[in-house]
Amino acid sequence: MRTTTILSLLLLTGTLAAQVKKPKGFTLNGHLANAASKMVYFSDGRNTAEKVFYMDSTLTDAMGRFTFKGIIAEPRQFLLQVKNAKRGAIIYMENANILIEGNADSLTNVRVKGAKEEAIRQEWMKLNDPVAQKKWADEISRDYDTAVERKDSAAMKLEKEKLGMRYTENLIKKIKTIVDKYPNSVMSVDLIGFVATFQENHTADSLLKVVEQTTAGRYTQTKELRKQLNITLSQTIGSKAPDFLQPDTAGKLISLSSMKGKYVLLDFWASWCTPCRAENPYLLKAYARFKDKGFTILSVSLDGDRKAWLSAVKHDNLLWPQVGDLKAAANEVAKSYGVRGIPANFLIDPQGKIVAKNLRGDKLEKQLEKLF
Repeated sequence: MRTTTILSLLLLTGTLAAQVKKPKGFTLNGHLANAASKMVYFSDGRNTAEKVFYMDSTLTDAMGRFTFKGIIAEPRQFLLQVKNAKRGAIIYMENANILIEGNADSLTNVRVKGAKEEAIRQEWMKLNDPVAQKKWADEISRDYDTAVERKDSAAMKLEKEKLGMRYTENLIKKIKTIVDKYPNSVMSVDLIGFVATFQENHTADSLLKVVEQTTAGRYTQTKELRKQLNITLSQTIGSKAPDFLQPDTAGKLISLSSMKGKYVLLDFWASWCTPCRAENPYLLKAYARFKDKGFTILSVSLDGDRKAWLSAVKHDNLLWPQVGDLKAAANEVAKSYGVRGIPANFLIDPQGKIVAKNLRGDKLEKQLEKLF
């Protein structure tokens, strides 16, 4: 009798477990104020002009309610938009029952329930609170402000570099907090990718190894980041710079190997990138000084808008060769060099080997002074 009872309990436990299986797909129920009878669009963040992964739309009811249903292979970011609204809401989706509430006029502040990944993102947002960030930034920038008051350019430059380092260190510390707490998360993968944009590749590598020990290590996004990181880490000082062929502003194909025999600064930038544009005066100065001594620059644009690209080249008076495939962040040369953040550059010697990386500000000119 006792054996029969235990067996019955085991069978019952198995039946209950089967009844609470994880949903095969997702159901997103939404309720937005100021969105009565409006079109709502929902799409995968990976969608490009060449490929659509997931895209759907629906009409809200008189109360601003709507529903989307589907299946996604892996958790990732999606974009929710309302017709004529200025901004959309970026949310993490997964195969679960999810509720989103908010106001169509301020989609960046929507409330999401039922998604584990989105809950992690909200925790990150609190950890990286902009108000607290500003207070911290104001506190650490006092020495810089003092240098500005004294009009001490040398001190201003030094303090600015210190600020940049402290900002990066503080940001990475907070990212490590999330990754350590939630290694089995695509949100952690995204944050590690963010670390890589600061050229902190060895830190990104060690953090990604933690994620790769979990089921999130099998995500496509994780594998893509690992591939890019491995490319970047393999391009050490002294390694061979990958050759490539891309069209210039007139459509003529230019290769890196065609510049063999000179020192070449391979520069990655874009018209929309403010820090990149701020670097251009330094590049102009170095180019004017060393172009007749065996130095040149080859800039690779990560623009997707040809008109914006050409306008920026003209406005900034960039005199050296410019190439780009107009695939924006998916630029093929950027992929082959593992570039995830711009500005980024590689100094390549006359034999085609990388001799320096990410020479910002006057560091390029100082490096060239040693070579010529």
